[in-house]
Amino acid sequence: MSKRKVGVAAQAVLQAIIQYKTAHDGASPTVRGLAQMTEAASTASVSYHLGRLEEAGLIEREYGLARVIRVAGGEWRPPEGFHG
Repeated sequence: MSKRKVGVAAQAVLQAIIQYKTAHDGASPTVRGLAQMTEAASTASVSYHLGRLEEAGLIEREYGLARVIRVAGGEWRPPEGFHG
């Protein structure tokens, strides 16, 4: 995994992922949802940018599972005071 830079559109997708995960208790957005949030031309363009983010080591995806996107260095924590 290389830590190379990504373009502006891929950075926008990464920001959208982080915002969504923050607002939804760590859940990952759908590709269609990312397209809407970033005003991307298509879900194919979002998929392309997800690939670039993954190659750059900024996200990890778990293939075979829907909506699993991990942000490198990110960590979800349960709400404060939760004792499951």
